[in-house]
This record gives sequence, structure tokens and C-alpha cells, in this order.
Amino acid sequence: MGEIDPEFGNTAALLAVNMDCRDLDDEGPHLVVPGDRCGGRHISRIAEIKVSADDRLWD
Repeated sequence: MGEIDPEFGNTAALLAVNMDCRDLDDEGPHLVVPGDRCGGRHISRIAEIKVSADDRLWD
């Protein structure tokens, strides 16, 4: 859950759809946090993203 929790590091998370000038169509999007060492919060093959205006982060 730390990947997107603002209390974890207050750093923007990015959803990457290409890497090194190639599309990630076969691998799926990757969640990355710029500045993390060694991809500490890197998640590949993102299948679903829930966007909500609710203040609660988790169900």
C-alpha cells in the first residue's frame, strides 16, 4: 500500500506505459516512483486502477 500512500514518502507515483522508448503493451503498465533506489516501489503488470473522490484510501 505504500506505493501510493502520501504518508509513506509524499512522492508522486507514475503509471508508465513505455520504457526505454518501447511500449509496454505485452507486459502491461508499471507503477513507478521516481527517485526510489533499485525500484523499491516498482510494480509491473498493473491490471486495474480504482480512482475515487472518497477521502479513504482503502476499502
